[in-house]
Amino acid sequence: PLHSLLLLDDDNIVAPDMLEKLQRKLFSDPKLGIVLPLFMNGYDDPKTVCFCGGETSLWSGRNLLNDKNFSKERETYPTFRVPNATLIKKEAAQATGLMDDRLFSTMADEDYCRRMEKQGYKAIFLLDAVTDHMQEVKRSDARRLGLTNPLQTYIFARNRAVLIKRYGSALQFLVFFIFWQPLYHLYYLFNMARYKAPASFFKAYLKGVWASLVFVFTGSLPPLTEILKA
Repeated sequence: PLHSLLLLDDDNIVAPDMLEKLQRKLFSDPKLGIVLPLFMNGYDDPKTVCFCGGETSLWSGRNLLNDKNFSKERETYPTFRVPNATLIKKEAAQATGLMDDRLFSTMADEDYCRRMEKQGYKAIFLLDAVTDHMQEVKRSDARRLGLTNPLQTYIFARNRAVLIKRYGSALQFLVFFIFWQPLYHLYYLFNMARYKAPASFFKAYLKGVWASLVFVFTGSLPPLTEILKA
């Protein structure tokens, strides 16, 4: 029997044949561990692509997203980002284990895919399987920054450094840590001040910066129960 696990957020309306297509593709290649559908912008415009994968640059921490205007002849995209509608092969999940709940949200899925890659499995988007993502795109200043509450702000300040420390080379991390990381912090702190973010956001962001430094030098992350107090 073909065993797999589907993780599906509740803001999706999936195409009737989505699961069948994902299942068929997942088990067509022993090296595949995760397959996802193309995410369409169901809330605003179902004809446009919302997301089709990508990864974080291990040099700069930038988001490197796959091109939404891909050729119709293209069948798949490789990815380390696997949010929202994720079909996971059972044997790949058994080899990799569970996601690291200490990462909580941002980049937890990429951490999982990079761990899975070390077990010999890869993740892809299957572009002819689709789901309509029904999430409203909020265009507030905070939303554009990716900072919607103190907990998310804490995670945002911390997890980029954790990911690159875990999976980047020593040189990649050094370039990120010395050059790019300070620029990110200055950018977000400046814009939080510019948009008059509450004091709780500043406190959470600085706590996240400190937590990233603790991880860099000790490899230690607080348990989820402590993170939820951020």
